[in-house]
Amino acid sequence: MQKQRMVSGRNTNEQTVLKRDRSKIKRRRFIFKTLLISILLLAGIILLLMSSFFNIKEIHVVGNSRCKEEEIIDASGVVTGVNGFKNVGTGIKHFIGLRYGNAEKNILQFSSYVKDVTVKFVLPSTVKIIIKERTPICKSEFMGSYILIDEECYAVDRITVAKANNFQDASNSQEVNNLQGANNLQEVNYLQDANNLPLVKGLVFARYELGQPLAIQENNNFSIVLDFLRAVKNFDNRIDKSNNNDNNYYSGNNLKIYDLINVIDVADKKNVKVLIDSRLTVNFGSLEEIDYRLEFLKILLNGDLKYGKGILNFTMGDKPVFTPQY
Repeated sequence: MQKQRMVSGRNTNEQTVLKRDRSKIKRRRFIFKTLLISILLLAGIILLLMSSFFNIKEIHVVGNSRCKEEEIIDASGVVTGVNGFKNVGTGIKHFIGLRYGNAEKNILQFSSYVKDVTVKFVLPSTVKIIIKERTPICKSEFMGSYILIDEECYAVDRITVAKANNFQDASNSQEVNNLQGANNLQEVNYLQDANNLPLVKGLVFARYELGQPLAIQENNNFSIVLDFLRAVKNFDNRIDKSNNNDNNYYSGNNLKIYDLINVIDVADKKNVKVLIDSRLTVNFGSLEEIDYRLEFLKILLNGDLKYGKGILNFTMGDKPVFTPQY
């Protein structure tokens, strides 16, 4: 009796072990099948993504005005006929956004006008290059050249003073009119824009590098330039909005002070001097009452000083003093 019990217990243990082994085998087979299917599926996806279906067929550039589309595409290194996933990467954010990190770096190095750029692959076969350009707001003379500067004090471009002056001398002649062909139109527009930028005096820097911020010895001087230009632009915009009011003094008057600025002298921070319309030097003093002084200047430009040439001084009392020059 006792012997039968021992045999029965042994059989039960063997069955339990056998079931456990079978369970392990099934589990291993399931894991193997799952892993194999996953590998095959992943391989299929990779083969699909690397197929010619995702080859680049079109490259679009948006946001550029100074830089030519063809030059941007050449600088990027992106070409059609290549699989669009091939050059994705250089960082996690690039992989997630399907962006071309190396192409973005190439474009940033290509032109000092490029402030920021995004190059991304748009399924199934397009690459989109989104450009954000720097816009010069003024220029400063340095060793025979004008350095074009944006609002972040970056040196965006350079043009020789001689070239700018020659263009200015010919601006009203047939010589410039002859340049208005398809091949030279961009160059003409570029020179016109450069000449229209206000010249800033009083910025002191020993060197410059295009695409890099100027190492100005007196940083506050450039901040004064920014504050002045912003104040003038805000004033002009405010007047524009009020032009619809028939009772407003400026109604119907499209004169913009910002467009008349030729030179801004910030050598003396407490006495900002500005040449207006190449005929009127305005001593604004500090910028503490700039809105009031701009309003006074606007009235005078529309009235007594519409054609006047001389010096308008806001630093000699409550009211400006005009000294004519003949």
